[in-house]
Amino acid sequence: MPDVHEFLDILKASGVKLWACKLAMDMFHYKKEDMFDDIDGVLTVGDFYKQGNGEGTHMLFI
Repeated sequence: MPDVHEFLDILKASGVKLWACKLAMDMFHYKKEDMFDDIDGVLTVGDFYKQGNGEGTHMLFI
């Protein structure tokens, strides 16, 4: 089983988009610089729903 960073690298290499949750970041006082280097951005809940709008979209919220 790969460690977290290796798993995220595998996901990115496979074309997966990774976004951080703005609410969680605000609650824990994280900045984008604290996140995995290759995240695609920081989303609000509303932004998350907009990203999932469309045929063939698969999303996983962790």
